[in-house]
Amino acid sequence: MNISFVLAVYNKLNLTKDCYRLLREVYPDAPLVISSGGSTDGTKQWLEELEDDNLSFFHDDDRLSFSETYNAGIDLVDTEKIVLIHNDMVIGKGFLEAIERLLTPDMILSYTTIEPPIFKDHIRPGK
Repeated sequence: MNISFVLAVYNKLNLTKDCYRLLREVYPDAPLVISSGGSTDGTKQWLEELEDDNLSFFHDDDRLSFSETYNAGIDLVDTEKIVLIHNDMVIGKGFLEAIERLLTPDMILSYTTIEPPIFKDHIRPGK
C-alpha cells in the first residue's frame, strides 16, 4: 500500500505512546509521520529515541496551530496517499485495506470515529 499515517500531536504523550503502540501492532511497517507543534511533555525526546525505520517526525519548539502541525507532518510524506489520525484513536485491522479499496483517484475519503458518550448531554456530530 502506498499510504502514510500522519499524526499531529500537542502534549498528551501517554495518548501518543498508546496510539503508536497500537498502530504498530496492526501495521508494523506502515509509513508514519508524527508532527509535534510545541509539545513540552517529553514528546520530542520520546520521538528521538524511537527506533522505527518507517517513522518520520517533526517537532517545533513553538506552539503551532492544529493546521500548521498537520501541514508540517504532511510535508514529510513521500507516499501517494495519506490518512490523518489523532492520538486518541485506535486503528483496527483492515483499516488501510478498506481505505485502499474505497478510494478512487482525486477523491477525499473521510471516516468517522465511534465513541461512547462520555459526557452527560454532550452532542458530538459524527461521533
